[in-house]
Amino acid sequence: MIQNIHLVIRAIVTQLSERIAGFILLTKMIPVSSIIYMGRKRLQRITSLSASR
Repeated sequence: MIQNIHLVIRAIVTQLSERIAGFILLTKMIPVSSIIYMGRKRLQRITSLSASR
């Protein structure tokens, strides 16, 4: 029983690490321009919110 739990935990950990690695690869593959574009969009939203107040 305890061994089965260990196997399940190991499987979950490996899946999580694979997903994290994939996410890191995706974020590295995304060009810097899109990150800057997203940052500008966020800034515009913040400024519009402060202006509406």
